[in-house]
Amino acid sequence: MKKQLLGWTIVGVSILWGILRAADLAEPNFVLNFLAIGGFCFGIYLTKDPSSEEQ
Repeated sequence: MKKQLLGWTIVGVSILWGILRAADLAEPNFVLNFLAIGGFCFGIYLTKDPSSEEQ
């Protein structure tokens, strides 16, 4: 369960960064954009239900 909570936190931060960039409230930054995309993908991976992987 802790892994899923961490995953949703990472996804939330990544989406928040995307919203800030879309609203032009944050300066463009390649490194942060790259980390947000990678973090979003990793966060989704962490939120997968472990019982569904066994099937």
